[in-house]
Formats: sequence, structure tokens, C-alpha cells
Amino acid sequence: MLSHPGAAAHRVKEAKKAFRRKWVPIALAAGAFLIAAGLLWRFVVLPARAPQVASIQRMAHPLPDRPSIAVLPFENLSKDKSQDYLADGMTEDIISALARFKWFFVIARNSTQTYRGKAVKVQQVAEELGVRYVLEGSMQASKDHIRVTAQLIDAIAGTHLWVERFDRSLTDVFQVQDEVTRKIVGSLAGKLYQAETTRSSLKHPESLDVYGLVWQAGELINRYTPTDNAKARELCEKAIALDPNYAPAYAGLAFSHVFDFRFFHPAKPQESYQKALDLASKAVAFDPSLGSARGVLGQTLLWGRKHHQALAQYEEGLKANPNDADLLAYTAQAYVWMGQPKEAISEIKQAMRLNPYYPNWYLWILGSAQFWAHDYEEAIQTLRRMSPMGQARFILAASLAYLGRMEEAHAEAEKFLKDNPSFSASDWASHAPFLHDKDRQHFVEGFIKAGLPR
Repeated sequence: MLSHPGAAAHRVKEAKKAFRRKWVPIALAAGAFLIAAGLLWRFVVLPARAPQVASIQRMAHPLPDRPSIAVLPFENLSKDKSQDYLADGMTEDIISALARFKWFFVIARNSTQTYRGKAVKVQQVAEELGVRYVLEGSMQASKDHIRVTAQLIDAIAGTHLWVERFDRSLTDVFQVQDEVTRKIVGSLAGKLYQAETTRSSLKHPESLDVYGLVWQAGELINRYTPTDNAKARELCEKAIALDPNYAPAYAGLAFSHVFDFRFFHPAKPQESYQKALDLASKAVAFDPSLGSARGVLGQTLLWGRKHHQALAQYEEGLKANPNDADLLAYTAQAYVWMGQPKEAISEIKQAMRLNPYYPNWYLWILGSAQFWAHDYEEAIQTLRRMSPMGQARFILAASLAYLGRMEEAHAEAEKFLKDNPSFSASDWASHAPFLHDKDRQHFVEGFIKAGLPR
């Protein structure tokens, strides 16, 4: 039977239509399914995949009997790297807020900051810092918008307690910090947190400009140079002009003046001291729970030889910030100058546990306390761990001299005098805030034994 000349073509055309009607929707559905599955894998499954389990036996420090947490530096995913301060500030503020809960054990920022920019496993962080929980996250800011992603991980169980993304206006960045903190506290402590949430809340500045200025000033102050200290002072003064009620700005400005008085020999030392005292008092008045405010006021009082008043400030600061490692270190320092080395050693070791990657000056306090306790061998071992050794070298020299190791003592004294040619044991001792003359004499005699100028 002959077909119509166009019949074959017609059948092919109809077959194609049937194929499209039957299979194209299926193909589209399959494609949609694959895309959805890919997105699910990327944004839900991957973040929620169980991390490797941390081993309690491999931990570098004993696991505390309280919920213990390390907050890793938030990653700045913004193209604008000048926004790094925002990510760093978010990390520090979350740590500061968590540190106010006495039933948490919170690792200090100095230690978690060592992981910044490094690809590390949560298991590794938990084992190196001796904690059970780890918070990690990222931040991406645009002109008027911020996106923050955070996840809280139980490193020992190998599970995610929660993963969350926050999309907010850039002006709500402090609200995001508070939300993340509340999520962590709620996850780790349940209803217990309700009684202390309000007390633990941080007081935020009126603008991000103020926040950025104070953050940058803090980074400069910690470099311990006259030039950076002066720059930090300018930034804090700008911040105060923008927000006259922001306590951290006054605390930063006070630190710049007390550091001038202690380290940089200003033309009018008493004027620097009085400015530090006035500014630190203002910082405490604006925010009595701010650890840095109590810390700088205590430092200023200590160097004004008001030892017991300084100790009272640290104690008040620790009531509001029981996990503040620096406040514990300041307390230890006060005990050193008060001639109570046993108490000093106890406090500084607690600070070192909260801040396992502690700064150099923690070792200075521990070594000084050991010297005060006449435990010269321990003092030598501690001080030799400092890098750079700086002014601690004269205590090292004195420790060696008291043990009769005169050749080593003289060598250390020569190294010290090379960097400090105008040093005089009596001048240093008259400036240092000793409470008891016998302790002052203990140091001076050690310096002279080592060959340092009287």
C-alpha cells in the first residue's frame, strides 16, 4: 500500500511531538531534581557532615568540667579586605559575651586568632586547645548588607549542634553578634542562660565607624611602640568625638596614656598618669562590666602604688568576666608587686589555660613570680621561653647570679645593656611599684650580682 508522499514526514513529526510530551517534562524534572540535590549537598549536607571526632586522650590540656568552647576567627568573604576588622571584631565580641558566663570555659581570642587564615580541622583545634565545642563562621559585607554564616560543633561527639545563616542590613551587625551568642548559650546551657543573658550583653557603639576606629587602635596599642601608641591615641580620640559615651574608646585611650607612663618616658610623666586615671575612671563609669575598662583602671592604680585598689578593680572585672584571661594575668601581676608569688603563680597559670597561646608578657609575670619565690631555676626556664626576651633579660641575669652561674649571668647582663645602655638598677627599682622594700632590695641585689649598673 502506497503512503501519501508527506506521510512519513508527518509520522516523524508526530513522533517528535509525542517524545517531547512524554520525556521533556521528565528530563526537566530530573534536571531540577539534580540541581536541588546539588544545592542540598552543598549547603545542607556538606556543612552538616560529621567532622572527625576529637580524642580526649590526645588533648593538650585537661578538658574542663564546664562547657568549653573556642570561637575560631570569622572568615571575611568580602572582596573588600578592609572589612577584616569587622570579621575580627565579630569574633572578639562573641568571645567577650560568652566569657561573661561563669559556667562556661571560653578560650581567649589571642589563642584562637593563631588559626586565622589557616585550613584547620575542628578536631585539631579541640585537641590543641582542650575544648569540646568549636564555633566557626564567615562574614560577607556589601555596601548596606551583611551575611553571616555560623556553625557550632561538638568536636568530641563529631556532630553539628546547629548551622545557621543570618542575612541582615549592615547596620544590624551588632544584632547578629547578639543572636549568634544567644544561639550558642541556648545550645550549651539550655534554660540556665536566661538569668544571665541580659547581664552578659555587650554595649555597642552608635556606628560602625566608631567600632572600626577602636578596633584598629587596639591592634596598634598591642604593638608596644611609641609611634603606634601615638597613632592609637588619635584613633581613640576620633572615636570619642563620634560617640562620647562609648566605654571601649575611653579604655583604649587610657591604655595609650598608661603605656606612655610605663614604657615610653613622656616629657610629663605625671600628666600622662593623670590622664590615664581620668580616662580609665570614665570607661568604668560608662560600662562597669567592661573587662578592658577594669583592666586599665587597675593597671593605672597599680603603677600609682595603690595596690589594693588595683586588685579590687580586677576582682570586680572578673565578677562580670570570669573567663577574661588578661584580667587574670593583671591580677597575677598585682600579686607579684605585692610580694605574693604563690597567689601570682596560681592566677597566671589559670590565665594560661584560658589562653593557651598566651602572649610574651604572661611569661614575664610567671618568671617574675618564680624569681620572687626564690625559685630561680624555674624562673630561668620560664624566661628563656620568651621571644623576644626584652626587659625580662635582667631578671634572667639576676636569677643566674643568685644560683652562682656568674659567666651566664654576666653574658645576659651584657646583652641587656646593649639594648638598654642607660639602665640603672636603683632607677628602675624606684619607678617599679613594689609594695615592700625587701622585695625591691631582692631585685636590686640580683641585678648588681649579675653585673648590671647600680
